[in-house]
Amino acid sequence: RLQGDWSSDVCSSDLFAHGKVELFGGADNALWEWDGCEWILGNSGPSTRAQCRIATDANGSTYVLGGQQETGFLSSRALSDLWQYDLGQWRQLKPDEAPLRSTVAATYDEDHNALLTIGPTEGFTPTMRLQIYDDHGWREASSGGEPVPSNFTRLCYDAEHANTILFGGLNGFFPSNGTWIWNGKDWTAAAGPAVVPPRFEHGLCFDRIRRQDRKSTRLNSSHLVISYAVFCLKK
Repeated sequence: RLQGDWSSDVCSSDLFAHGKVELFGGADNALWEWDGCEWILGNSGPSTRAQCRIATDANGSTYVLGGQQETGFLSSRALSDLWQYDLGQWRQLKPDEAPLRSTVAATYDEDHNALLTIGPTEGFTPTMRLQIYDDHGWREASSGGEPVPSNFTRLCYDAEHANTILFGGLNGFFPSNGTWIWNGKDWTAAAGPAVVPPRFEHGLCFDRIRRQDRKSTRLNSSHLVISYAVFCLKK
């Protein structure tokens, strides 16, 4: 598929994939689950969309957020709805409370049980502010700064250091390899040379196995896998 997204379940080690399918103009709105041996087709979910983002919480519930819905030939509209998939059932959460954003990135903060999302707001002067969804609903994170507004970026939660990593994206017409770190209060641009080539519409995830190895050997770093490229952020 193209213009879809994926997420992993830390409880069952399963993978979930959802998003638009491009096959002779076809598309679907089902969630697929990889159990380590085969793909399993889940129930049909929210309306068919491209560029949605999914994240899975520590209890195995998977969330699908926003995306772009086609309205005609080469035209689309941004969506801001949030859906939860749990035990094979879909339900919509807090409709129309998230800000409307042209593209969005999402990850799950397992330490605070919160869905973290970010993306440029629509308009001539877009902002790039972190929006958080938890048991109390949606709220905007207060911060002394924010990353450069970028489309098609990716977000990942670093459970080793309780930080959230934002990487890459499209700044206007130019791909970015900028890396930003959210510590729960402020955004900071990562220091050091940018060794990863610029990219957008990539993948980003936290390597939990290397995290466990680092704990045993006391190495102090976070390993992230990004679109077939692996790099290390040292604290």
